Amino acid sequence: DPRELRDIVAKNIRERARQQKMSLNRLADFAGIARSPFFRAMSGEASFTLDRLCKIANALQCPPHLLLEQPRGESKQD
Repeated sequence: DPRELRDIVAKNIRERARQQKMSLNRLADFAGIARSPFFRAMSGEASFTLDRLCKIANALQCPPHLLLEQPRGESKQD
C-alpha cells in the first residue's frame, strides 16, 4: 500500500532527524528541498521522489534504503 510506505518513510525520517537533534525545517534546508513539498510529503499528501529521498538520506548520513524499512518492533498493523 503506497500510503503505508509513505507513513513508514516519514516516521523513519522523523526518528533519524530526532536522533541527530535536527529539526525537520533544518533537514529540509540541509537536503536542499523546499519546505512546502517536503512537509507535504511528510504529512502523506504527496510522495518523495527518489532523488529527494537520496538527498534526505545524505543529509541524515544514512543509506537511502534505511528510510524505506519498517521500524523494528513494529508490525504493519501498528
